[in-house]
Amino acid sequence: MPYVTVSSDLVSALPVSTVSRDELATIRDPRNLARYKGVYGHRHGGRIQARRYNVLAYRARVFKFFELGSNFPTPEDAARVVVAFCRVYCGDRWQQVLTKRRIVPWRIRAVRHQGHECYMVDVYVRGCPRGVSHADVFGRSPGGADRYWWPSRDAAKQAARAAMDRWFKRELPSLPIPAPGLLFWRA
Repeated sequence: MPYVTVSSDLVSALPVSTVSRDELATIRDPRNLARYKGVYGHRHGGRIQARRYNVLAYRARVFKFFELGSNFPTPEDAARVVVAFCRVYCGDRWQQVLTKRRIVPWRIRAVRHQGHECYMVDVYVRGCPRGVSHADVFGRSPGGADRYWWPSRDAAKQAARAAMDRWFKRELPSLPIPAPGLLFWRA
């Protein structure tokens, strides 16, 4: 997926000045405390002899491919924009969205239905579990909204992906950026 620059109007409306040091500490890289998650050096220049690229500015990115800006003078300024974006668009649990962004946003569990072992799947939509029915995957059908069980783990996993795709397409016009991470995350 190519990088996408987010609208400057959206970024300029973020309350960057209200970001505290404690909130910045949330996105610090635990392996290198001088770095922040979602902040990258904007390198210019070439590799001439022993010289490496020169970092003249910093980029702020959310959900890996969505760039909030690329001309921040310090890494802390770029980190403030990342925190402000997540706080505004992910709500009170924005820290969980960032820390658990790589966890699969569904849970599969084995159940017994009419004497057979089958599987149910819950997809986390904005941090809250939501059961996936046959109607969520295949569309409206008689009795589809009442069937939540799947014959195998693979079928449950495919159902979760199909339901997420349908829900994401439905919610896409209301999202500030087209990132599934704004919708699907575990808390």
